[in-house]
Amino acid sequence: MLPLDSPQLVLRRFSGPDVPAFLAYRNDSEVARFQGWEVFSLAEATAFVMRQEMQEIGSPGLWLQIAIALKQTGQLVGDCALKLETTDPRQATIGFTLCRSFQG
Repeated sequence: MLPLDSPQLVLRRFSGPDVPAFLAYRNDSEVARFQGWEVFSLAEATAFVMRQEMQEIGSPGLWLQIAIALKQTGQLVGDCALKLETTDPRQATIGFTLCRSFQG
């Protein structure tokens, strides 16, 4: 399933080098204001990325965060969340978060 490429972006698994960019946009109050978190520590961000590296794709009831990166540079610009419903895995909840400089 991953990676998925478009002309400008790649949807891929998170990896260790993503932690600094992930931590930066997740701790931006303007990015977080409509999300379900307030602040991430470096330890929390590192643990999160490590979990997402190993998270099985398509597990009903579990959130999978997919990294959104620029195709040409590999720079992390956000993430997409996917959770298949446990009662009917044909239904899913999808969300996304983008670094402020890549919004709009």
